[in-house]
Amino acid sequence: MWNKIYFNKQNIKKETDTAILISMPSKSDYANYSFWHPAKLVREEGGKGYFLSFSFTDGWTFKLKTKTRELNVNQDVIIKAFGLVHEEISSGVKKDK
Repeated sequence: MWNKIYFNKQNIKKETDTAILISMPSKSDYANYSFWHPAKLVREEGGKGYFLSFSFTDGWTFKLKTKTRELNVNQDVIIKAFGLVHEEISSGVKKDK
């Protein structure tokens, strides 16, 4: 099954043709971490390009990194970390449509 998380464009640190570097929310337990996600799974969702989403399947493993540390976490950690941001943007996206 596919999952979708909404986030702000300001969380993008870097973009390449194939991947997007996404920062974890500043109010999460993983505030200084970021992760690469396939560009084809990141989409604009509204808010004049400010609201984005990234998709992933059940069982996806995210590799969170800082300059000195690396962690592998499951989807539950990501869903919890982006929870508040996801809820706020989700309601904004629904208003745009």
